[in-house]
Amino acid sequence: MSSKSEIVEKLTRIVERHLADENFGVTELAEEMAISKSTLLRTIKKHTSLSVNQFIKDIRLEHAKVKLNETQSTVAEIAFETGFGSPSYFIKCFKEKYGYSPGEQRNGSIPEEDENDVAKGSFKWKWVVGGVGIVSVILIALVYFPQKDSQTDEFYEKSIAVLPFKNESSDSSNLYFVNGMMESILNHLQKIEDLKVISRTSVEKYRSLQMTTPEIAKELGVSYIVEGSGQKLNNEILLTVQLISAVEDRHLWSEQYKRDISNVFAIQASVSQRIAESIKAIVSPEEQNRIEANPTENMEAYDVYLKGMEFLNLGTDAGLDSALNYYSRAIQLDKDFANAYAYSAICFYYKDFFKSKKTYLDELETYADKALLLNAELPEALIAKGMYYMQVSRYEEATEYFEKVLKYNPNSAWTHNFLSEIYNLYLMDTEKYLIHSLSALQLDLGSTDSIELSNTYLILANAFSQSGMMDKAKEHIEISLDYNSENVFSNYLVIYIDLARGLDLETARSRMINVWNKDTTRLDVLKELAKICYVQRDYEASNQYFSRFLREKSKYGYNIFPAEDITMAFVFRESGRYRQADSLRNTFEKFTQADESIYQPLHYTFLHLYDGNIKKALSSFKTFGETEDYMYWILLMFDGDPLFEDVKDNPEFKSTWEAMSARFEARKREKIKKLKEMELW
Repeated sequence: MSSKSEIVEKLTRIVERHLADENFGVTELAEEMAISKSTLLRTIKKHTSLSVNQFIKDIRLEHAKVKLNETQSTVAEIAFETGFGSPSYFIKCFKEKYGYSPGEQRNGSIPEEDENDVAKGSFKWKWVVGGVGIVSVILIALVYFPQKDSQTDEFYEKSIAVLPFKNESSDSSNLYFVNGMMESILNHLQKIEDLKVISRTSVEKYRSLQMTTPEIAKELGVSYIVEGSGQKLNNEILLTVQLISAVEDRHLWSEQYKRDISNVFAIQASVSQRIAESIKAIVSPEEQNRIEANPTENMEAYDVYLKGMEFLNLGTDAGLDSALNYYSRAIQLDKDFANAYAYSAICFYYKDFFKSKKTYLDELETYADKALLLNAELPEALIAKGMYYMQVSRYEEATEYFEKVLKYNPNSAWTHNFLSEIYNLYLMDTEKYLIHSLSALQLDLGSTDSIELSNTYLILANAFSQSGMMDKAKEHIEISLDYNSENVFSNYLVIYIDLARGLDLETARSRMINVWNKDTTRLDVLKELAKICYVQRDYEASNQYFSRFLREKSKYGYNIFPAEDITMAFVFRESGRYRQADSLRNTFEKFTQADESIYQPLHYTFLHLYDGNIKKALSSFKTFGETEDYMYWILLMFDGDPLFEDVKDNPEFKSTWEAMSARFEARKREKIKKLKEMELW
């Protein structure tokens, strides 16, 4: 065996012994080899042409690749087993090394398709997702706090991440104050429109992860990193802050502040201004005024407010109660403390978050209104008011307040998440849904929880699919499944995305059955399975699945998927169940009459086709054809839906459909252009 092989093999064996230890790096490897770090660097460089970090990373990735083929562990589990502290970082490294994702490695599929090719061929297959609710309704069940994750290789020129500050106080209980300083500086930077500022939840994981500054910056897609440390001793603050150019890994600016606690707001404003100046960010006079505004003159009130923030950030029920107690004390000390009122309202929103019956609506509205009365431009107060309107299902009013937030805090990922949800589920605007989903992802990249990350990418895949961008949809749904291969929503959305890309119906049916067998309590999957059988004209199977769907729906008192009643009516009529068919037809008519969405003319088209009134059906379809911004799935349903059998060759129908298709493709090109201009593509 050569000397080179012996050295490399010895190094490899050492790394393999510590494979699951994410903190095992250059220092630890040098110690085990009993050589200096510089000698280790020269040795590995000489024999492999790699850096030490890359050498270790490649070994981890090779073992991960084997585990993907030989084990049933999830991608996230394999990431941790091979020493990657973040699943997103693992997926990024894997794709950089091998050119495809871990999920594609496991599935044996490495898709490569041009978006325009998909557009050209997308109307030739024969299937239907059916009903206007289609894929968007699957996300009703996805409730989430504002936390997301992503990976990017691109650096936005004026982008920055403020890492958690280190607490250097001898008293660990002062951590809340150091965290508060960091978060306040971050909040100030978020008010600057000329900056892209990563959210607090995105950087929190780096408190414990051992990664270099360039690695963190690359994972977050930022050009600059802010690091800091602080301590509080009695009434004195010592704060050290440094700004690092991530691309060059070079310090641009650093400063140490030693001040009386009464100067805390001046320190926060000064640090924010110096950072903005150093990276040449344009700060408008209005933004400058908002940065320099003091939230309170009462330092005792501010201190207990920061303690409340620490408990709120725990994200637990007990944390909410503790936070409310501290905010209450802050308000007692300063009755004009708008931030304390706003966050009290936010706590009441989340206390009701998982409850069907909202018990804190009065408190939510009262505290939000008080905060707005004290400061009409406070982003948190506007968010709180938007939350109130969300709770009472007044989504247009909620949107007005959330849009105002972005005027005063253009980097609020929290707000983009709310707007994404509204435009997907309630006001149904596919362009805004996509824009706000992508904006949120760029700013809020912070969870390491694989289930949550899977849902994040599911939402984005859904947003892309609704806009007809199926390559992007496929890319994001694969990432979703990489994070959580058991995600039911992702498992059936990917089937529809594949149908749009040419998958045959029989394979789709087989795959949907597999999803259903994993959890036979899922009515949404059962409904989708029945729909595929319906499009195949297998009315006997569709009848069985829809019958079970109706029984379960009635048993639990669910009022879901009302747009599907007309499909079930058709299936039951074909199966000779005329009384049930008539009943479902009538409930669908009532649903359609009450429908105020852009899809009402389309629902009338279904109704008239069911009744055999071709003239009225074509008239309603023509009306719907003049609509803008409907979901891409709508265009795909007409060619295979049995309800459209009698009109599919009608010249008037074909003319309307072709015009709709042409306009949709033109609109899609406009959307892509807009996304590129906004640096979201």
